[in-house]
Amino acid sequence: MLLDISPECRTLIILDIEYTAWEGSQARGWSEPWEERETVQMAMLALDAKTLAPQNHFSCLIKPTINPILSDYFMKLTGITQENLDRHGLSLAQAFEQSQDFINSFDQPVQVICNGLDSVFLANNGELVGVTCPDCLKGGQNIFAFLQENIPTYRAGHCSGDLARLVGHPIEGHMHNALFDVHSIAVALRYIKEKQAA
Repeated sequence: MLLDISPECRTLIILDIEYTAWEGSQARGWSEPWEERETVQMAMLALDAKTLAPQNHFSCLIKPTINPILSDYFMKLTGITQENLDRHGLSLAQAFEQSQDFINSFDQPVQVICNGLDSVFLANNGELVGVTCPDCLKGGQNIFAFLQENIPTYRAGHCSGDLARLVGHPIEGHMHNALFDVHSIAVALRYIKEKQAA
């Protein structure tokens, strides 16, 4: 299975987000009436579409609107503190504007990819609080199936941050930090590219 990248694509953007969560959220599918998946961190890593060489990255914290206080569970999982969020967090509208500027700074056309439903959750988050998500973000390609097919050890229960380790090239950083995760995905993509070229 090959990555479905347009032949005209010049820049590949890996997108990853971290969103509000509480103890048991995943098991119950965020089904409590007060639970919403609000983005707290968004990161992107730009790669040359042909070589997958990294070009630049973007990361920002975003203040949730409905549940502005982070749970202890989320802070322990991500390493993101309430103090850091309060001090450095952007509004979702500001984050969308900055992310659009980041994407526009690279050779076009650009294609956004993510390991899961990050693009869907971003668009849903925008609708939830009345902010329009840029088309380039909400149209991200989900590469989860591609990664599973090409990395036999990558299975349910693993996350994006596991990928670099699973392909034998671990990197330093904090699991469930969006910036760490996009770099981990990039390592996995380069590993697959080299394996397919051999």
